[in-house]
Amino acid sequence: MMPSDGMNDPITGDGILGVGDAAGQPSALVGEGIRWCIEAGLMAGAVAAEAVKAGDVSGAFLARYERQWNAKHARNLKIAHEINKRISFWDDEKWDRRTELLKMFTPEQFAEALKTNLTGAWAAKLIWSNPRLLKEGVRKLAALALGG
Repeated sequence: MMPSDGMNDPITGDGILGVGDAAGQPSALVGEGIRWCIEAGLMAGAVAAEAVKAGDVSGAFLARYERQWNAKHARNLKIAHEINKRISFWDDEKWDRRTELLKMFTPEQFAEALKTNLTGAWAAKLIWSNPRLLKEGVRKLAALALGG
């Protein structure tokens, strides 16, 4: 079991740094958290060492870690969380249809998606190499705009 309700805010305070599942840092999209936790631990440890060296373990000082984390990963993890919220309500038929779209991904594109590297450049390359995905996306947006 892993948390799937998004990142916690804040993840730092006076004398405390949240890391991994406790901070809501795993990718809810693929249920993966070890890689995120290791990176968060390294970031938090570096800031903790700076704080001890400076003699300042205040929440304001430790918030450096949260700002670094958010600048690097918050956007992708928020996107993953939003995707997870939507797909958790899909029925079997919808899962089958959407799984068919995944067959259009190259192995590299699929690997980046699994790593939750959901950057604009990744999405542009994905759509450029798979125009059908763009068509499906436009159709979905039209349905949403029409209340469907």
